[in-house]
Parts: sequence; C-alpha cells; structure tokens
Amino acid sequence: MKKLLQILFILFWAINVFSQNKTLIEFAFPTENNEIVYKEVVSVDSTKDAKTLYLKAKEWIATKFKSAQDVIQMDNEKTIVIKSFIRKGHNTMVKNPQKWFTLKIDFKDGRYRYNLSKIIYEFDINHMGFNNHYKENFSSWLKYSKKGSKSRRKKVNAQLEKYAYEVNAEFEAIIESLKESMSNEAEDEW
Repeated sequence: MKKLLQILFILFWAINVFSQNKTLIEFAFPTENNEIVYKEVVSVDSTKDAKTLYLKAKEWIATKFKSAQDVIQMDNEKTIVIKSFIRKGHNTMVKNPQKWFTLKIDFKDGRYRYNLSKIIYEFDINHMGFNNHYKENFSSWLKYSKKGSKSRRKKVNAQLEKYAYEVNAEFEAIIESLKESMSNEAEDEW
C-alpha cells in the first residue's frame, strides 16, 4: 500500500510538473513569443514573377478594403504593408470595437510571403455615463478569467474561447481571401 501511494504521488507530481497549460492566445491562435502571428511563404505558379504577384496583391487590397489608399502604409514592388482593422466586440457593453492589425506581403518570383501580426484591440465602454477608451495589445488583453467562483469562471472562459475562435476565423478569412486572389488567373477576355 505504501509503494502504491508513493507511485501515485510521483505520478501526480509528474503530471503537474510536465503538463503544459496553454494560454488562451496559444489555444486559439498561431503564436510566436506569446504574440499572435499568421505567416507563411506561399509558392505559386513559377511563371508568375514578383511584379505580377505585386499587382495581384494591389488588386486584392483594392477590392477587400473600403479605401485602399487609407490602409496602405508602405508600397513598393517588393513589399506592401497595410494596416486595417476588424470589428468584433467581446461583449454587448463594448462600443466601437476595432482589432487593428498589420499585414505585410513580400514578393519574389514564384512566391510571396505574408505576415499578419501586431494586433491591437481598441474599444469604448460607457459605464454610468462615463465613456472609457481602451487600447491594448490583443495578445496581452485576451486571457482566461481567474475571478469569481469556479462555475462562473468556467462559463466566462467558455465564452472567451468562443470569442477567440470567432476572431481567429475572421483573420483566417482575410488570409484565405488573399491566397485565393493571388492564385486566381487573370481573365483578359472582355
């Protein structure tokens, strides 16, 4: 019996020491150094040169965003950097939610690289007639709740996970839209 207790103690100790508790950011998003980062080098038809890919990206920006001129921060034939936002509040009290992000696209013959990162969450909350404005790094802001009773925490954390998945889906939709646009062949028949 004593040996069994010792084995159980060692087993529970090992589970606690070696188990990895993922943060909410790591749970729902691709991360690097606890920051949300979507990045990939995408190979396309090797006959597409860097300039063709650049022009396709410019076309995508013009159709995807309301004002391409407002979102483009840097523009040359090797790199485009855009800064834009998605609107998705974390609860009904939030007004004017904006998740600002930077999307950098680099071009080389037969491939392009994207990097969506630097996500900032900006929102307003009106509490008792006072308007409070918040602007925080989204990776730092989005955390599991440690407040309230265990059942309340479980409910709040489930809502936060759902919210994180919804935000992730919006960022992934932007990336999929870019990939689809970059892979489509231009139709010159008119």
